[in-house]
Amino acid sequence: MNIVYFLTYGYSLETWNESSALEREVKYFNLMSKNLGYKFFIITYGNENDLQYSDLFTGSEIIPLYKYKKHFDSKVLNFLNSLTFPRKIKNIINEDIHITKQNQLLGSWVSFIFKKITGSKFFIRTGYDMYFFSKAEKKSYVKQMLYMLLTFFGLNSADLYSVTSRADYDFLLKSFNFKRKKLKILRNWVEDSQSINTVSRNEKLISIGRLEYQKNYEFLVKELSGQDIPLVIYGSGSKREELLNLSKSLNVNLEIIDSISNSELINSLKNIKYFVLPSHYEGNPKALLEAMSAGCIIFASNIKNHNEIINHRVNGFLFDLHRGSLNDVLNQVINNSNFKKEELESISMNAVKTVNDEYSLSKIINEEKNMLNNLVKNGTN
Repeated sequence: MNIVYFLTYGYSLETWNESSALEREVKYFNLMSKNLGYKFFIITYGNENDLQYSDLFTGSEIIPLYKYKKHFDSKVLNFLNSLTFPRKIKNIINEDIHITKQNQLLGSWVSFIFKKITGSKFFIRTGYDMYFFSKAEKKSYVKQMLYMLLTFFGLNSADLYSVTSRADYDFLLKSFNFKRKKLKILRNWVEDSQSINTVSRNEKLISIGRLEYQKNYEFLVKELSGQDIPLVIYGSGSKREELLNLSKSLNVNLEIIDSISNSELINSLKNIKYFVLPSHYEGNPKALLEAMSAGCIIFASNIKNHNEIINHRVNGFLFDLHRGSLNDVLNQVINNSNFKKEELESISMNAVKTVNDEYSLSKIINEEKNMLNNLVKNGTN
């Protein structure tokens, strides 16, 4: 099966590499090619520099659009130029295409035109819902309407449209009119866990995420005031200095690490005892799944997309987003020893089991294989 895979509009393999996503995503492509015989043509919004990563992929061909087309400084000109990309891609590939797959909604107009030119089936895979995020972030009315229209377009133009959580699934069903049988849940994945150390771990809290409003790190720092446990955040963003100043004023031991490879991050998770994610809203957070897979004790905000994954006091702990809630949970688990060592080890292993059973790479690939085969065979799911 030949699949043309479009990266998110504006993204290149260099972008993926800088954000530590490339190392992770290569595993998906290579396993799909090796185990299922799929051939991917990966369309990137990069230049010839993206070709340096070709050797990482098995059974995939990299096609960087800005090797063949001019990149403008103007966003308007780049958008207009993007409408000419599909014909150029078709001429480069010159093979029968079975599936056109779009990663995230941005750029779906390009992949839709390509689908029409090639007569292939059109699959949009989203990791989070852009319209919901724009509402949660209180973006301007114009931006919210643009994301709403783009979501409506995607839902009605795609033959298959996937989301990563039940919350996103329910939100789209409630918010839009479309053929509902095309909407599926295809969750994010992590690699199957190997040996897990639940004993000799560093007594630290670790978190992973952008230093922006969504992740709610100001709340986290305030909740740790008066706690002795160190906090390490892997991430970058506009709130970095604000968080460092806040932690200093509250005497919170905070370390922020801007950049790290995915493999180094996984090793860090395996050696730190506690993981915390205080987000206001989420999709299907990969960082949370990776921390569970590594055997961390999980503390997560009690929001819809978290409580799909975390069963309180079974495979982790949930806390409400009001002052004192997280502090109370930390006191119960860490400071006052309300839980026996064996109980915490059981919670840790339950987290690992949840991920291995529901979010493993092999499971998600098998689910996607069935979706794609049905799509090609029957034209629908």
